[in-house]
Amino acid sequence: MSLRNVGRGVSGLVLGASLLVHLLTFVPSVAINMDFVWPLHVGAMASFLVMFVGLIHVQSALRKSTPQADSPSSRLEMRREFNRRVWEATPLPVKVLFPLAMLYVLYNFFASIPAGGTPDLRDGVYVLHNHGTVVREITLAEYERFRTLTVRGFSGHWMIFSAVPLVFYTWLWPRLHPAE
Repeated sequence: MSLRNVGRGVSGLVLGASLLVHLLTFVPSVAINMDFVWPLHVGAMASFLVMFVGLIHVQSALRKSTPQADSPSSRLEMRREFNRRVWEATPLPVKVLFPLAMLYVLYNFFASIPAGGTPDLRDGVYVLHNHGTVVREITLAEYERFRTLTVRGFSGHWMIFSAVPLVFYTWLWPRLHPAE
């Protein structure tokens, strides 16, 4: 199995699962928390890491196919050329949708931060605490809601951290990799 297929498969799976989890956080009757979905966090980071391995692979292949000078200015020029190729290889819909997705993720993250602290269960009592100091007691419904909001904030990031590698392996890899 090739690096491209692994990267595309892992990032596609994580993106789909993250999107499903994110959408479920909007369903009031579904109480979802990090205890059940934390593997998506690991998957999103792994997906992003695999993309960096792929980027190194593509850059190495491009270096072999182009003449090199060993001065700092020539290395800078090679980086600029690589960035230009990446930009040109990126499909227009991705160029338009990615900034919009980033704005949504930022809004989603700040809108998902529980006001005043972090929900917790201490000695059988649901509380909201800020750096260990109890702010106030909360109800079970508030506790579940705050925990769901935490998942919503993280799932937005998981979607970005898996969508970028998916775009890389689906569209950029074949256009940038000289051997394919």
